[in-house]
Amino acid sequence: MGSFTGNTSVSLSSGEYAVELSDASGCAFHMTVFLQLKEKNRVDFSIPTQTIACEAFIFRPQSEEDLTFTITDPNGTTLSPDSEGNFTLGLEGTYQVKGAPADPNNEDCPRIRDLNLVLNDQVIYEVSGPQYQCNSPRGVYRAVLDPGFDPDDYIFMWRNSEGTIVNRVRQYPPLNKKNYHWRFNQKLGLPAGTSNYF
Repeated sequence: MGSFTGNTSVSLSSGEYAVELSDASGCAFHMTVFLQLKEKNRVDFSIPTQTIACEAFIFRPQSEEDLTFTITDPNGTTLSPDSEGNFTLGLEGTYQVKGAPADPNNEDCPRIRDLNLVLNDQVIYEVSGPQYQCNSPRGVYRAVLDPGFDPDDYIFMWRNSEGTIVNRVRQYPPLNKKNYHWRFNQKLGLPAGTSNYF
């Protein structure tokens, strides 16, 4: 590691080290101290490194270990979890997630991971209809987004009561009178909204 004079701090990894003291003239004292540094384990947990959410992101870090989590938002504010251990992230930017052993006697080292959050506005939408056309007994339902949202940015899915996708465009004339489920996703992969109609 080399030599130094006076007080100093040295960063050491695990392993064996010998510490020898000498006077100002370089004459070593007849004493060498041997140190053995053991490597400590670091806790482990999983979080998404980047995610997209509408208005806010609610999540809980996952780990097989008994850990206590601390999350710092992009402004440097420490967030507190709810009674179930979930955190609500309401700012866009990079969060620091720190996991540490819940047991104070556990000597494992804490770990810090970064989470980058992108927030989108909540989509305003409705299902209009049914609208009937001449010579057709089937009413047409249409997915309508607020003018501030571009339909080309979304994927539309209509499902029947069994969960089968029956249509993938903005309007749909149901074949039968039953419960249908309409869902649309942003093309980036974020679920944006759902609606039911009969």
